[in-house]
Amino acid sequence: MDAEETPTPQGTIALTNSNRSDALLSARGAFDRDNRNTLIGFVEATFADGHRAVALDVAGVTFIDAAVVNALVNCEEDARVQGRTLRLLHPSPAVAQVLVDTGTLAALSGQRRGPSGVTAPPRTRPVSRRDAVIARAYEVLAASRRMAHDVREF
Repeated sequence: MDAEETPTPQGTIALTNSNRSDALLSARGAFDRDNRNTLIGFVEATFADGHRAVALDVAGVTFIDAAVVNALVNCEEDARVQGRTLRLLHPSPAVAQVLVDTGTLAALSGQRRGPSGVTAPPRTRPVSRRDAVIARAYEVLAASRRMAHDVREF
């Protein structure tokens, strides 16, 4: 195995800043299909804690693969349906290239394009009882993931 094939350290994520409605997360290292659930679980747990907007600083991320991009897109779409926002900030060149190649840079950086090419505001719809049930399910899922993580560290 040469130097280019050496696996990079696993990614880490931390809550950098938080107030009642907004949270700033910072991710570092490499994220792939093996540890994408750690990243997504942390983002979902942040939403479950009551934050309406989550910004994920990915300046320190050295690698992402398609599985991570897909998970982030799904998480962003789920958040948007619930009237919340997930945005990636400061993508490193490696991350930016993957996002450009997959056509997800605009969506994940909060710059969705409308049919005329103009940046469109995030689409929201009125919150229904179904949305409230789904939001609660995400809260339960995030709480169970936090408990599973705590048990593993115990």
